[in-house]
Amino acid sequence: MFDRVRAFLAESDRPAFALGITVGSHYPYTNAVPGLPDDPDPARRYLAAMQFDASLISDLADWLETRKRPSILLVVCYPGEAFGEHE
Repeated sequence: MFDRVRAFLAESDRPAFALGITVGSHYPYTNAVPGLPDDPDPARRYLAAMQFDASLISDLADWLETRKRPSILLVVCYPGEAFGEHE
């Protein structure tokens, strides 16, 4: 998912800003994880999406460290609303 972000950042030695957005963690959480069969339980789909997104972000952080350039990785999220947390 972040392959395009990596390619963009690798193009130049100049300072750059890149934005990567994950959308699998949005309701109904279907097709969030490639190759994972759809689960009828939305809570399990959400958890699988969060774990997948965390692995993508971790991979990107590891890649940034290998570049040996100053980098800022900002991860922003918001709490889910599909399970009644905000009622």
